[in-house]
Amino acid sequence: MSTACINREGVAGLSPVCKYREFLTRTPLCQIDSLDPARVDRGLGLGGFDFETIFCSSENEVDFQCSRVCDAQGADGGTVDTMTCDGPFACNRKACSMESSYLDTNLNEFRVGRACPVQLSAVEAADPLVHVDVVNRKRRVSCQKCSECGEISALVETHGLPDWGRGCAAECSKVECVPGEIYDWTDHSCKTCERLSNVSLCAYDETNLDTLAVQDVSGYRAKIIFKQCQGKPASGKADISYGQCECCRNANLETDCSEGAAAASYHAGCTEGCALCMSKQDRVLTSRLKYVRPCLCLSWTVARLLVCSTPTTHSPTS
Repeated sequence: MSTACINREGVAGLSPVCKYREFLTRTPLCQIDSLDPARVDRGLGLGGFDFETIFCSSENEVDFQCSRVCDAQGADGGTVDTMTCDGPFACNRKACSMESSYLDTNLNEFRVGRACPVQLSAVEAADPLVHVDVVNRKRRVSCQKCSECGEISALVETHGLPDWGRGCAAECSKVECVPGEIYDWTDHSCKTCERLSNVSLCAYDETNLDTLAVQDVSGYRAKIIFKQCQGKPASGKADISYGQCECCRNANLETDCSEGAAAASYHAGCTEGCALCMSKQDRVLTSRLKYVRPCLCLSWTVARLLVCSTPTTHSPTS
């Protein structure tokens, strides 16, 4: 069936795009009254949020046609179907804030941020028939509250979906974060891109790389920088995303964190720089540059115990 036919006043008519009906769902409800444009029901059909918050554009500037309830009050006398369809979408929603118009919710659910934990790739959205299995699995995923986004769904068929949780960023960042920050679903907080550090935020294909794999020594974890990460924009539209994960470990193998430090320090991450080691039981810890035989290079060993300052002997016990 035809979709994407924008017919609002002041916009040049766009040709419809034919899509398969099985992948379509209705678009969000319009919030501007068709008979009285000065009357705007902000929050209608979007859980109390307006178009500017969820889509970063006004209703008259978004790149889709919103839907209207057929109430027979228009000039057509109710003879025209005013519902508009589009898709496919992850969670089968153009925006998860639309959940309020599908479910029986109370005031405690009003203006509660929601998001889809998965997202369709560009190739999946462009040609869903070729990727019909994964597209339908992503469409059957349920929207989640931002405070729960990324938790494993009870639906068995959603288990094993790649990049689970990465979809939380787009909508949750718009609702929960201030401009310049992005929603981190691993700890349900807003932060700048520079403060992201959890490897679970990386795409599945990236986590398979040896440089991002968690190593077998405690504390020897991937040091990640999120290239092309985009947080919530101050204005206008932007594709909010964690971007691409790259490892900065090799570039910092010989970074010296011992100079000027009163206690043992270590290189904590790509953007964090040096940080103090946590001490336990009043033991004195140290950081030292050590020659590592496997890679024939110098590497820092951190949080190590110093050699005993006084000679000690151990006698066998009976």
